Amino acid sequence: MKKQVFLSILLMLLPLVANAADVVEINGIYYKLNGYYNGSDAWAEVTQNPSKYSGDVNIPSSVVYSGKTYRVKQINSGAFRGCAELTSVTIGNSVERIENYAFWLCVSLKSITIPNNVGYIGSKAFLNCKGLTSVTIGSGVTEMWSPFEGCSSLTSLTLHCKEIGNNWFKDIKALKEVTIGKEVVPSKSGHGTGVFSGCSNLTTVTFHCKEIGSWFYGQKSLKEIKIGNEVTSIGDYAFKGCWHLTSVNIPNNVVSIGYEAFYGCSGLTSVTIGNGVTSIGKYAFQDCTELTSVTIPNSVTSIGAYAFYKCRALTSVTIGNSVDVIGNHAFSECYLRYVYVSNIESWLNIKFESASSNPLKNDLIYNFATLFIGTSEMKDIVIPQGVSTINKYAFINYKGLTSITIPNSVTAIGEEAFYGCSGLTSVTIGNGVTSIGKYAFQDCTKLTSATIGNGVTSIGESAFNNCNKLTSVTIPNSVTSIGAYAFYKCRALTSAKIGNGVTSIGAYAFDYCSGLTSVTIPNSVTSIGDVAFGDCSGLTSVTIGNGVTWIGEYAFTPCKNLSTLYINKDYPPQTLEDYFPFDDCDKITLYVPVGSKEAYKKASGWKQFKYISEFNPASIDIISNRDVMESSRFSLNGQHIIKPKKGVNIIKMSDGSTKKVLVK
Repeated sequence: MKKQVFLSILLMLLPLVANAADVVEINGIYYKLNGYYNGSDAWAEVTQNPSKYSGDVNIPSSVVYSGKTYRVKQINSGAFRGCAELTSVTIGNSVERIENYAFWLCVSLKSITIPNNVGYIGSKAFLNCKGLTSVTIGSGVTEMWSPFEGCSSLTSLTLHCKEIGNNWFKDIKALKEVTIGKEVVPSKSGHGTGVFSGCSNLTTVTFHCKEIGSWFYGQKSLKEIKIGNEVTSIGDYAFKGCWHLTSVNIPNNVVSIGYEAFYGCSGLTSVTIGNGVTSIGKYAFQDCTELTSVTIPNSVTSIGAYAFYKCRALTSVTIGNSVDVIGNHAFSECYLRYVYVSNIESWLNIKFESASSNPLKNDLIYNFATLFIGTSEMKDIVIPQGVSTINKYAFINYKGLTSITIPNSVTAIGEEAFYGCSGLTSVTIGNGVTSIGKYAFQDCTKLTSATIGNGVTSIGESAFNNCNKLTSVTIPNSVTSIGAYAFYKCRALTSAKIGNGVTSIGAYAFDYCSGLTSVTIPNSVTSIGDVAFGDCSGLTSVTIGNGVTWIGEYAFTPCKNLSTLYINKDYPPQTLEDYFPFDDCDKITLYVPVGSKEAYKKASGWKQFKYISEFNPASIDIISNRDVMESSRFSLNGQHIIKPKKGVNIIKMSDGSTKKVLVK
């Protein structure tokens, strides 16, 4: 009896509750109902209409059947398949999935808006919807499988999905414009390249997202980008290889331009960088071969390596006053002719990562840039008082520079600071400078005058290398070291006064200084480097002070005209006999202090001299102590002699004074 009552009650409830297999029609839409209603577990799926859907269809967020509410969760596979007379569909906010082929061949459907709740759009969901012209996709979509294949009239897409996956919109041939909503962010999973591959008519994109991702990497058809006020960053690879992009306006709200952002945009002729940008990434505009000019605003602090590399039409660049770092090869292989800055202080503030960083160093033959401060060409530069450092590579290869005055406030001249300034004729270095960096004035081939301040303590390697018009140099007593190759190939140098503070003269320091006729090395010097005065073919007289303990290999070889050598040291400095500092010793008269002749005659290397004479250093004022040198020599009867002669010699000094020396 109890069993029969239970069955009767169950039969009464069945019409009120749909089971998982039920398909019902509600307001013209067919649904498959799932789950017994107990709160949120009951849902409905839109399914096929046996008579086909037509006209305008509104899919609600929920439906009520037999007094119970079902959330509309899904549009099933093929639900609207072949509904040729369907003209519009409104999808409720509860729908989460649109399955494969859901709207296949809905040829009269003109537009579709996917609400924010939808997370999945299946493969070919809108296949061959040939009348579809515009689609808006909500923020919830995370998975999509080429749903718009064959939509031959689809010209417009608006995207609000948080991430855009690879190939989502591949081969939509009719697509012309895309709008990226504010919700969209670049994918952290590496998605985002090839998104629009094959969309060969896509020309215009509008951005409202915070960061522009790499969604349009290689989009060759793209001609116009519109960057909204919401955008703060143009990400890595954003427009790489967009060949037909001709102009770009980056608004003030953008802060950074990423790695390779516009790399290879070979059609780009104009770019405006807004005043909010602080960094331009590596390779950002490399190979933008039609770009003719660029203005870096005052907001920018760093320009990355290769940023404008091989922009071979680029002839003019204006650099803002906040730039403090320019990376390697940032402007290499550009035909730059004009570099503009607002003031010399801002230019001197820039740290160039390498020689290739400086836009003045143009590595294309027969071309060099001119530096302008405002509208004035910089030829004669006076560094303002207050500047403390001239950075490395500051004026490298600036051929328009003719003179430079460095004030006392400057303490250091950086490596290659004036390297290759072939128009530079004079330089005055203030007393505050303590170091002259390596290659600082190398290849300043017109430099005739260099005044070195009394504060300098070191002259770096190759500092004045190949300054072949330099005629004289006075190295003050503050200098302790002269670097290797410091005055190498200064062929016009006739006078080199070495101060009493110098302790070392580097290898090749005065090599090929063929104009030198005499050299005095003061008592402070302890070592003379290899080939330090090699190939000084005009050198006739050398005086070496009593502090020298080492003379390097071939230090004075070959000096074919050297005839007189004074060494004010009681015992021979150390040398290597096989690489003896003096060749043709049989032509040189060696003068050594009284009582030391025998020591020299027995010493390795020194014994090669045929003519060794003694002199009394006390009777001769050591030339180095007065910064004067012997200019000519006469016998007691007034006859000019080219080398010391036994008896009384009268020596005329470079300061006009005369001395008498007894030569034994």
